[in-house]
Amino acid sequence: MDISSESSSSDESASPRSQMPPDPPRRKKIGHRTRGRCSFPVHSARAKPNADLLPASSVPQAPYAAARRVVVSANKGFPIVTISRRGDVHFFRPYDGEGGDGAPRLTRLQSKSIPSQGTNLVKDACVTTEGRIVLAYDTGPVQVAHIRLPETATGSSRLITSLADPPHAHVARKARSDVTVACLAPGTSGGFFTGGWDKQLYAWSFTDAKEADDPSDIDFPVSNNKTHSGLTRTHDGLTKSKVTQLAVVPRALAVAGEKLYYGHQQKLGVIDLQHPTAQRTPVNLSNAVQQMHVQPKREFARLLMLETDHLDHQNQLFDTRTGFAGPPLMQFGHRTSKVGHTYVKGDFLHSYFVRGYPDQSVRVWDLRNSAKPVLSTTRTATCEVTHAVFGRPGAGTVLAFGKYDLFYMDARKGE
Repeated sequence: MDISSESSSSDESASPRSQMPPDPPRRKKIGHRTRGRCSFPVHSARAKPNADLLPASSVPQAPYAAARRVVVSANKGFPIVTISRRGDVHFFRPYDGEGGDGAPRLTRLQSKSIPSQGTNLVKDACVTTEGRIVLAYDTGPVQVAHIRLPETATGSSRLITSLADPPHAHVARKARSDVTVACLAPGTSGGFFTGGWDKQLYAWSFTDAKEADDPSDIDFPVSNNKTHSGLTRTHDGLTKSKVTQLAVVPRALAVAGEKLYYGHQQKLGVIDLQHPTAQRTPVNLSNAVQQMHVQPKREFARLLMLETDHLDHQNQLFDTRTGFAGPPLMQFGHRTSKVGHTYVKGDFLHSYFVRGYPDQSVRVWDLRNSAKPVLSTTRTATCEVTHAVFGRPGAGTVLAFGKYDLFYMDARKGE
């Protein structure tokens, strides 16, 4: 017999503490952060511990044709669009069911593809509220181009480049001889904004077909004001106007209502579009800003999601009403042994956020409980995901684009 075990058991049985009933579980104190999370609506994606990130399709391999962006419109009839680093544009039917192995299939519309001219490198791309895809180039003669998506997945599309009077000046850097556009963001009324390496901010809007085809609309000045230096209409159907000039190079942009947010390293600034020349002092943050996200719905436009270079909490959520001087409303992320690139981007929809990480995983977070992701991939992608987005209009499906492959994840499968 083990004497030590016997004596310890007898002492434990004689202890008054052991004869008392166990303590009831403590209830978590409800604070302002917990109450804030309950304000988000419940949408399609349910809490699910793991999911498979399955290959859905691929794009042709070519030099400098690595993944840059995958664009999904809110219109279900619009095709899915992928954009490579060198500017190749490929279209896919939204969803073609599953193949024999149970994996989803996205059919590439080969006849609709728009090949790159090989002289422009894509910095970023986005979709406007009107359903147009905008491409911003950081090198080459073209700075901005746009695509009007067809009404159906089988319709035709055309890449319309803006060649006349490019607004951003070419800036020489050590890594490259000349760069122009540094960041891009969709506007709230169908247009978009660009920030350049020349520290200039420009607002762009679309004209109708009659204005775009009228030769009299070329290069006429509207104002000589220093802030709004001029308005130019060209055959590309775009109208551009200067917003203001910054003291730093903007690296990320986001538009919420009449506010334009810009990030430069560890600084975050706000511009009132009604008064763009007003004095503004950027706020110093703890981490460098890489990407910005705002909610498309007006009732959630007060929320600003930042993607930063923090090792553990890459995603930081702020309430614009309380400012940015204090800590974020909440922060979360995924630590990996490798630091991700600055052009890696996620997606913010409803109360969900999705992003790819350097360990080739994709994770979905729910802001109502950000302690751990509600969904993470068990079958990692064959490459690092550059851009991950939610399928519209709900948040139940995820599309991820990395290198030359397009992946699909169904968060509703198995419900």
